[in-house]
Amino acid sequence: MGSGCGAQLGLESTLRSRGRPGKGTGGKQRQVPFQGVRGEGNGGGHLTGLCNLLLKLGFHERVKGSHHIFWKESVAEIVNLQPKGSKAKPYQVKQVRAVLVKYKMGGSPDAEV
Repeated sequence: MGSGCGAQLGLESTLRSRGRPGKGTGGKQRQVPFQGVRGEGNGGGHLTGLCNLLLKLGFHERVKGSHHIFWKESVAEIVNLQPKGSKAKPYQVKQVRAVLVKYKMGGSPDAEV
């Protein structure tokens, strides 16, 4: 686990988002998961943040070359992430988002994510 994302668990894997008008946050800050998983933007998110999010959700990590492979006993899918520069590939971020939604991971059903 020395060269994988798990070695960097000290980094914060959640981002703070300021309330925006019309979003119902009343101007207060709220914790949101990794920005790329929120469905915002059109590109991939930083690979380290996505790896840390999966690790905090209980996934196991194996690094083989540049591939970060994640699995979890209760999840049928295997998540394979490969960097494009320092970011995850956009289609892989979408795959992670689909797994998190399918298995209802990462927050309460009424969370503003």
